[in-house]
Amino acid sequence: MEETLLLQAKHIKKQFAGVYALTEGSLNLKKGSIHALCGGNGAGKSTFLNILMGVFNHDGGDILLDGKQVNFDNPAQALAAGIAIITQELSPIPYMSVAENIFLGREPMCIQGLFIDYAQMLQQSRDLLSKLNFDVDSTMLMVDLSLAQVQLIEIAKAISHHGRILIMDEPTSAIGEAETAILFAAITQLKAQGVGIIYVTHRLSEIFQIADEYTVFRDGCFIEQGLIKDINREYLVQKIVGHKVMRSLRDNASNADDLSQEILLNVSDYSRIGTRTPSFNNIDLNLKKGEILGIYGLMGAGRSAFLNTLYGLAKPDRGLVQINGKEVHIQSPKDAINAGIAFIPKDRKGSGIVGCRSIRENITLTALPKFSPFGWLNRQYEALTVNKMKEMFNIRMSSMDLWVEQLSGGNQQKVVFSKVLLTDPKILLCDEPTRGVDEGAKQEIYKFLSSFVATGKGVIVISSELDEILQISDRILVFKKGKIVEELQRGEATHESLTSCAS
Repeated sequence: MEETLLLQAKHIKKQFAGVYALTEGSLNLKKGSIHALCGGNGAGKSTFLNILMGVFNHDGGDILLDGKQVNFDNPAQALAAGIAIITQELSPIPYMSVAENIFLGREPMCIQGLFIDYAQMLQQSRDLLSKLNFDVDSTMLMVDLSLAQVQLIEIAKAISHHGRILIMDEPTSAIGEAETAILFAAITQLKAQGVGIIYVTHRLSEIFQIADEYTVFRDGCFIEQGLIKDINREYLVQKIVGHKVMRSLRDNASNADDLSQEILLNVSDYSRIGTRTPSFNNIDLNLKKGEILGIYGLMGAGRSAFLNTLYGLAKPDRGLVQINGKEVHIQSPKDAINAGIAFIPKDRKGSGIVGCRSIRENITLTALPKFSPFGWLNRQYEALTVNKMKEMFNIRMSSMDLWVEQLSGGNQQKVVFSKVLLTDPKILLCDEPTRGVDEGAKQEIYKFLSSFVATGKGVIVISSELDEILQISDRILVFKKGKIVEELQRGEATHESLTSCAS
């Protein structure tokens, strides 16, 4: 007798303002399995998941739970039916504690249900985080956590519902390899308990590491479904994108001997001792003209804190910064921009874009004086510049006046790159530049970084993806506990050497 599917979605359709975002969404989820939902940015994955969770009503098709048709009008109904989700966009309540965020709306009560039992809530959250091996203090406010820690709390919150189906939409986009390994251990436990997991990620290596089956969406349509063991990475990428993708490599671009020896950026004895945030100490590094310098490390190693300070988002306690041999004093982002430094932040939603403003406004935001030399905005020049950026980065948009939050994650990231490029930087600082970006868009970003440094400029890239840092970097520095513990040339670095140095 054939096993009844835990969840079956057939021919799901959804349109917004007459335009179909999903024309053929189908997926079969078995009990105790991990099913990877694959697709590029804009493929319809998030729309599909929102329908499963009752955020959107579907315009056609059927959803069956244990073989019985269901229709959820809101997320509460989906949660009651045993479906929980970790969303791609994090939405914590910043000035509430970790424990309060985990149990928001379902707090344990005492004294005949009149008051919240904070002691019990705190203990339950500690037990949950301990079971998952997530090293986060339950009493801390969410505003004081790093982006990676916030991601871990969102994961813990979803798991705490003890659902039969767990949807994970980009759960590792803000965490590193070590935290991902801890998460995978938790996922394996859930699978053994019979939980069905829908796993969405643009990190394809994770799919082959953790998933049993896969389904591919492209342009709102179901493409195919199958077993992971029957395919390889190249095949999956081709199905996701619709054509063969050429990997953008630095192998022929440069090696240690070919790179210019002219120093573009020099940082000496750079230190900041943080109390509530990761610190770094005695950082000495240089960036050569034409070089992509990679920085690798585990969560809390001080990598992001270093780049944030270098860009003027925090002040160092001591240290020297020189650009082209001249000392610069960076106390604010304005100082950094004036010195020729641009920054791609890790948190695209919180720091990279203004979601409720247009694509046009976002792209030109950092360079408004260029478009209004006499105090009046030159709309024609602005439009020409935005169209130029659209062509350069292949931004998919129906109109430059569309709100940027309506774009896919990959296109939002291209808007961020367009925005910072208009400041005409000599040095580009990138903190997880491909977070939440599909394989095709990743290769486009890698190609841009290579062309950027080919003009004698420089890039510093933080990435928690080993494949990425190895693919794009000319030289790699490893951070550990706020210090540089190793420097490796591109020919020396391997998965094993980087992991060993960072651990």
